[in-house]
Amino acid sequence: MESGGIYNPGGVGEPTDKVSIHISCQNLADLDIITKSDPICHVFMKENKKDVNWFKLGETEPIENNLNPVFVTSFEINFYFEREQMLKFDVYDIDLTTKEHIGSTECTLGKIMGSHNQTYVADLFMPNKHKSRGKIIVRLEKVSTSNDMIYFNAKATNLPSSGFL
Repeated sequence: MESGGIYNPGGVGEPTDKVSIHISCQNLADLDIITKSDPICHVFMKENKKDVNWFKLGETEPIENNLNPVFVTSFEINFYFEREQMLKFDVYDIDLTTKEHIGSTECTLGKIMGSHNQTYVADLFMPNKHKSRGKIIVRLEKVSTSNDMIYFNAKATNLPSSGFL
């Protein structure tokens, strides 16, 4: 028996896959006057639609003067096959003293998993507005995990003497 009196055969939990979330955007609204927007994306999650509170998974790095950013920062999370996990993406233009909201979108992790090539494309909108302020592309990649151990032997011959020994 597991703690709490729940029998869990073999100690196996819910079926999950660990996935990595990769984010890029296209044709973002330009909120700067002289240069281009400097976008950053904040990523939030909640376990289901009924939850009121979002928790922040993190944020990408800002990319200067770019309306088509490809963010390097990725986010690893567990995908639970039997749960509805909600994701929210907020894209901002950040400057030295201000942070302006470019737009947001929400979807389920399952919707991204079920998208062609596990790549989801959505419009970014301001709350209660119907004009797109650019697109966000969210791509998932399964993270390979293994508990296998690898043993190997190494041998070197004819190495130059460097005086370290």
